[in-house]
This record gives sequence, structure tokens and C-alpha cells, in this order.
Amino acid sequence: MTQFSNKLKTFMARELQRQFTSLDNSVGFFIANTATTPNGKNSIEEESKTRRQIQTVKLLDDDKVALMVNRVNWSQGTIYQPWSYTEDNTQRNFYVYTDENNVYACISAGGGRRSLEQPRGTDTSPIYLSNGYVWKFLFKIPENLRDFIDENYIPVLEVPFYENKPFPYAENQDKQLQYNVQYNTGVGRIQGIVVDTIGSAYPYVVTPADEHFIRGTPTVSADQVRLDSKASSSNNVYVDYTIRIVSGSGVGQYRKIIAYDGGTKTATLESAFSSSIGTPNATSKYEIIPTVIISGDGSGASAYTKLGLYGTKTIDSVVLVNGGSNYSFATASIVPAASPIPTVLSVNINPIRGLGREPIFDLNVSRVSILTRLQGDEGDRAVIGNDYSQYGLWLSPTINSTYDNAGKVVGTVAYKQTKVDLSPNGVTFSPNFIENGDFVFGSQSYNLGRSRNFIAYGTARSQVTLDGLNSPFINGETVYVFKSNNPDGTPSGGFTFTNKTATATNTLFQDSIRPSNLETYRCSHKLSIGRNDGNSFDSEDPYRDITIDYGVTGSSGSVGNVLYFDNIKGSSGDLYVTNVFPGSSSDVLGFTSGELLYVNDLELTIESFSPPELNLFSGQLLYISSIDPVTRSAEQADIFKVNIDF
Repeated sequence: MTQFSNKLKTFMARELQRQFTSLDNSVGFFIANTATTPNGKNSIEEESKTRRQIQTVKLLDDDKVALMVNRVNWSQGTIYQPWSYTEDNTQRNFYVYTDENNVYACISAGGGRRSLEQPRGTDTSPIYLSNGYVWKFLFKIPENLRDFIDENYIPVLEVPFYENKPFPYAENQDKQLQYNVQYNTGVGRIQGIVVDTIGSAYPYVVTPADEHFIRGTPTVSADQVRLDSKASSSNNVYVDYTIRIVSGSGVGQYRKIIAYDGGTKTATLESAFSSSIGTPNATSKYEIIPTVIISGDGSGASAYTKLGLYGTKTIDSVVLVNGGSNYSFATASIVPAASPIPTVLSVNINPIRGLGREPIFDLNVSRVSILTRLQGDEGDRAVIGNDYSQYGLWLSPTINSTYDNAGKVVGTVAYKQTKVDLSPNGVTFSPNFIENGDFVFGSQSYNLGRSRNFIAYGTARSQVTLDGLNSPFINGETVYVFKSNNPDGTPSGGFTFTNKTATATNTLFQDSIRPSNLETYRCSHKLSIGRNDGNSFDSEDPYRDITIDYGVTGSSGSVGNVLYFDNIKGSSGDLYVTNVFPGSSSDVLGFTSGELLYVNDLELTIESFSPPELNLFSGQLLYISSIDPVTRSAEQADIFKVNIDF
């Protein structure tokens, strides 16, 4: 048997999740079966029994299907392993979930020390903590997915990425936080520099606690700086070290020292401090630390060392200031070398995708979870007072024949709505540049959509929402605006060009929506019935005369079983029937208005008949699970979770 790779498992999980929530199809979660006992066979006969007894269906969407990864709680005193370029990260304890619903990746673990502080914060910059730990924020679990969290797994969201669009989710803070990480994670960028071996102390370091300041008249020349009287009097003692301004004028700047005159206490720098940031002066406190040397096939990376606490004069971690670009390999070393034990560093790069760009692959998704609930009667579409003993998944159920849009897959009736960002193409935007009902056509992609909303953000940026766009426009292509020649706005009568064009800069296709009026559907037969004996039903004891699960027979020969009796008013009420077999003189739906119905010893008349809202024999039943019977009540919430592992 072929052994699937972890990435293939993640890919299959992602594709399954996408299919379950696709706008071009639908999958419903159903409950069924109150009248028969399954025999356990995987047969067409058994599936047919289930289909006839489906009671309620709830469509799945993005809030009900989630990709899952192993839950790793941050715990004080635990030794974590940094994310690695050279090792199998599926076997490493490199990420944590915190009490703020945040997930972080470990970039450096201080040479194998214990983690003492929980990482916090949602910035895209590395988080430097005690004991040499460096963390990278990956994402916050969105509020709508937090019900998926259990003791072993947490959900991870797949967020679409759009070129040159930094804030597509400004109205969804949790989603935007994750997008910030994805947007700022570049290919071929160094992710972190790990201290593998802490090494010996560096005798000539100067720490911020030593309170050293630049001399009042600091510079001899642009690339030289005079240190204070507390600096060393020995020549070249600071050569190969780095001087970094930790406060005051020029704060944050650091330069390598290439020469040092102990008599004048003048350090010659590899390059001058930047005057645009601030020239160091007497307000500038400095530290002198070992230098990080980065080598590789990319460019632009820079970093400096961070010393351990409590005056140890050893390197605790490496602060990556710039990850650079276009690296496929890199090394890092420290000068001067520590003795007798050298400090050893390793560099983590992802030349394919940066860490955080695709968290579902970074964290190795291996499970898809479905979580849905039925609350009470779900607006008269779920049974109260009877039980169910099966649940499952139903692919592509279609709307039943007596309802609008009959034969169409439920949930796919309305047009797909897609937002498209536009920039001007010779003419600036006005509020009515594109009117509702106009058609927008792509000159290269040949895609066509109908406008339902247009917003001009000033004169140089706009966004149009289109109905019926089947694929994205090509970024940068010219789009043309047309009007329909038909008064009703349909395209059948041809188009007239409005002489308006624009440039499509981004099609937010992966965030398209398809509105649906309903998410829950009744799949029982609803019979509005009246007694023929002149007596009234007992609304306090509705099943005294009509017993749950008892058989019913119509004068047409149709038969079924009582599922639920409701809305009792005197001698009439609504009877919900399941497991229906049509009689020879009925239509295919099983009953007809006006026919007689016999239940127990009662003769009733069907005053009106509403068949199941979905065609029970459409689509595919993907999954059926049999359980002990569960009786539902009005106050009850039935919560279902299905886990699919890869």
C-alpha cells in the first residue's frame, strides 16, 4: 500500500473541506430513521430505507467544516524545538496554542532551554522572550471556529492570498491578523537564526546595564565614533564586535567595529551611522555585542545578537532584523569566536513558501471536522417529540418537484457574488461609473458578470460586486462595461457598450458568496388533516389519538409512519409522516389533497399536502451512521461532530 506523504494528506483534507463548502455544489447533514431498524448492511436496500426516513437536512458551510491540527498547549517549563529547514517538522514540537486562542511557531529555543514565558501579541515581527526563546505569531483562531476546539485538536483557517492587497479583511479582525502574517511572509526569506550551542562567554561585551554612553563630541569622521571614559583602554579589543544604540539619538542602529584605538577610545565602523535615523550623541546609550555574519545565495539579511540575562555574557538568541530575499541556502556565524566553546548557529529558510504563508501545510493538517447543531424545531423543519437513530452526509440533494427551482441542487440557486477591485483606465471613477444591472466583460479572460453594487473610493480606486462570475479576471486586464438591450436587464437581447473601461486589479474570487434563503430543510411529508368524526384532538396529549410511529394509510394506497403531530386546533392539525411508499393511484410524492387518511381507528381528510422540500432520492448519501435512538425536545440542541482523518 502506498504511504501518503504529510503534504498529500493535507492536500486531500483541504480538497475535501473545499468540496463540503463549495458554492457550486452542496452537502447536507441529515438525521433520519425512526420507524425501522437498520440491519447493518451496506446495500442499496438499506440506503433506500434511510432515504425514505430522512427527517431534517442542514446545509454545511464554512462555519460548519474545519481543517484541524494537533493541539499543543504552551506549558511553562517545556523544551520546545524550533521550526527547522533541515529536519522533518512533523516530528518536532515546534508550535504552541495559547490561552488567548493564538498559535505561535518556535523560531529559536535558546539552545534547548525550557520555555518560561508564554508568547503573546499578534504583530508580524518576531517575539523575543527570556531563555533565548523566539516565537512567530501565525494566527488567532477565529471566533466562529472556536467550538471546534477539543482536548486534542484545534482548527486552522485557510485564508486566500491576493497580490498587492494588504487589507482585504479589515472588517474581520481575526482573519486579517492571519492575513497580515501571510502577506508579510516572503519566499526565500530567512525565517530565523537558531542558537544551537550557546557557547562560552564573550569577555569584552558591554551591556545596557553597564550604562555606557557615546561621548559628547562623538565623531572624528563619518565612520568613527568616540566612546565614553568607561570603555576599554586596550587597542583593537572591540574589533569584530558590533556597537548598537539601545536608547537616545540613533536608537536601533548597529554597526560592526573594524578598528579600535584604546588611547582615544575611538571605534572605526564598517559603515557610518545613518543621520536620517539620528546621529548618536551624548544621549545615546550603547551596547557592544558579538557580530552575526550571514552568508548565502540571497541578499539583504541582517541580524544582531541578544545577550543572556544576569550578566552571563553569553549569546541568548539572535534578533533577525531583516530576513532578506531570494535565499535558497544560508549560514550564520559569530565573530569573534567564543573560546573554548564556540557559539553555533543554524539558519532556517523556506525557499518555497515562507513559514506562515500557508499554515495548513506548515502545521500539517490531517483531519477534517464537521460540527453542526439542530436547535429545537428549526423553524418547523425538525421533529420534536420523536426520535432519530441515524445521521449522515448527503451530497447534492435537489429541490423537490412542487417547489420553486425544482430539480436544482439546493443552495446553488442564487447567483454567485464576487467582489472585483478596479483602477482607472484613462477615466477617473464617479459614483455611477458602473450602475446596478450593467455587465462587466474581461478583455483577456472573456469572463462576464452582472453588477449588483459599485463603490467608488475616491476617483482612483473602486470595487464592483458581480453576479454570475464563473472565474477570476486576470490581474491587470481591461474590463469593459456594457448595458443590456432588454428592458428587463437580461443579456438575451444583446448589449450596448457604454464607452467605459477599467483595469481589474484583484478578483476576490475565493471569498465569493452564494446567498441562500434557507440552511435547514424539512424532509418529511406534511399533511394538514381534519377529523371526520366531529371530535377534537387533545392539544395537551396530541398522541392519544394518533400514535408516534404508527402506520398511516391513504385511500390512494399510499402508506407511511407518523413522525410528528403539531399545530393542533380543534379537529385539525399538521401531521408529519415519514417512510412513505406511494400508492397506485397517488402521484410519485405519495399523497394528494382531499384523499382520506386512516390512522389507528380514525378516518381523516387530507386538507392540504406539502411533500418533502428536497427530493429524497436525489444526490448521493456519502455517509450514514447508526446510533441509539435520540428523542428530541423543544429546548434541545443536538450537536454533531464528525471527524475524518487522513
